[in-house]
Amino acid sequence: MITSLQFDEAIKIITDYKSQVENGVVKIKEKAILVDIQDKITFNFFLILQHYYEDILGKKLEWNHLKSMELDELKSIDFNCLRNYRGFGLVSEKKFRNLIYTCSIISSKI
Repeated sequence: MITSLQFDEAIKIITDYKSQVENGVVKIKEKAILVDIQDKITFNFFLILQHYYEDILGKKLEWNHLKSMELDELKSIDFNCLRNYRGFGLVSEKKFRNLIYTCSIISSKI
């Protein structure tokens, strides 16, 4: 059983949070769209992507992570940086851009 004092404190917290959201102090993050690209890229390209994630984003990327990649994160990849990695050329870039585009279209229809 809650007391009226606890109830009043809870109401205050809720109204404070609501005013922060309305004033833009708190940003509500939308649910991330996850895509599976594991079967759509080669292992050699995975190694390039793994180096990119480690060097640029400071994240460790594993093969099983490819089953649930955030689409927004893939869209934000800097292709100028990727071009500096050995084995990533125009053909790889075109295929990867098409993959991201296809995933975007499929996720927008869901």
